[in-house]
This record gives sequence, structure tokens and C-alpha cells, in this order.
Amino acid sequence: MICLQGFDVVLRVAGGAIAIAMAVGLALLEAVSTPGPWFIAVPAALIGNVFLAWFAVSTVERGWAWLLPAVPWTVIMLLAIAPTSEGDQLANSWTGLGAFAAGAFGFLMPIMRPNTHKMGVSGISH
Repeated sequence: MICLQGFDVVLRVAGGAIAIAMAVGLALLEAVSTPGPWFIAVPAALIGNVFLAWFAVSTVERGWAWLLPAVPWTVIMLLAIAPTSEGDQLANSWTGLGAFAAGAFGFLMPIMRPNTHKMGVSGISH
């Protein structure tokens, strides 16, 4: 029984690490795609961050787990706002601002719904 509980902890930590890695990748993809059309970056930010928040809370099984992907995503997007030597910046376009706003809203949507999940990641009841 102790071995299964340890496995549950390993799965939770791995889920958190995967959520962080996916958030970094998604933020970089969104920041790069913002000079393009809005219908790529804005839905990617909204749908991607809803998924990331759900994934983190579901795998880590803690209400605060949505912060694991939200923090690195926000930091990367804020760094993308900084002006470059060419002068362009994420906040210089409606697409960039829309992606930032949609992504921030995307992290809030899953946490507004109460978590009814009562099983551990490995299937162990709590």
C-alpha cells in the first residue's frame, strides 16, 4: 500500500512538471504567433490555458495547482512585452493584447468550477 501511495506522489510531481513545460512551450508559441492573424494566437491562448489549468489541477489534485502553469506563462508573456532592438513588442498589437487577455482568462475558467474529482492520479481513493 505504501508503494502505491509513493507512486501517486510521483505521478503528481510529474504532472506538475509536465504542466510547467507545456506552459513554457505554449507561451513561446503564442508570443511568436502574435504578429500573425488574431484567429491563431487568441484561441490558442484561451483553449491552451484552459487545458493547462485543468491538467495541472487534475494531475496534482490541489486547488492551487493551476498556478504551476500560470506563473511561467505569465512571466514569459510579460517578457515578450518588453521592446526589442527592432522596436516591436507584444503589446504593440491587438493580437498580442488579445492573446494575453484570453490566456489570463483561460487560467481562471477551470478554477471557478468546483473540483469534484475524488480519486488519486493512480486511482487510489482519498
